[in-house]
Amino acid sequence: MLKFFVEHLEAYGIGAVFGAMAFLLINVAIGRDILPSERRPHEEITGPIIETDPERIYASTCAACHQAEAQGMAGQFPPLAGSSWLAGDPETPIRIVLAGLSGPIDVEGQTYNGIMPAQSHLNDEQIANVLTYVRSNFGNDASPIEPSLVATLRAELAGRTTPWNGGAELEALRSQ
Repeated sequence: MLKFFVEHLEAYGIGAVFGAMAFLLINVAIGRDILPSERRPHEEITGPIIETDPERIYASTCAACHQAEAQGMAGQFPPLAGSSWLAGDPETPIRIVLAGLSGPIDVEGQTYNGIMPAQSHLNDEQIANVLTYVRSNFGNDASPIEPSLVATLRAELAGRTTPWNGGAELEALRSQ
């Protein structure tokens, strides 16, 4: 084993090699198994943990701008609580989450002109869950959103590279 470390000393640097060697020696000295054995079987490698809890998704993705109780920030980020944009047709909030929003939007008599970046890194189930959560909390009472609708709109918007240009562009889609 020492030969292995000496051969790799130049390639990886003295700190990395001695650090690895110290790690191995200490763990062997205290009786820890380093390699899989009968006492320590090989563990399956699983994919990344994907959060599906809507409250946690909201807290980590939405609350920084829309606030913990969905009241928004005056002039910048509209409230989600009591918003007809959110509680109306289910397609509009999905479109906003998938493509983002930039430009003025009127929400319950107030104009907001912040930028919402696309949250298309969330999968269809995450988007459906968090939007259903917001549509049924914070004083809202709207129908749930199904992941299949998110998937349909994601496919429809696949070529879009820019955020929605304010409320006017979204309103035009709502009236079609």
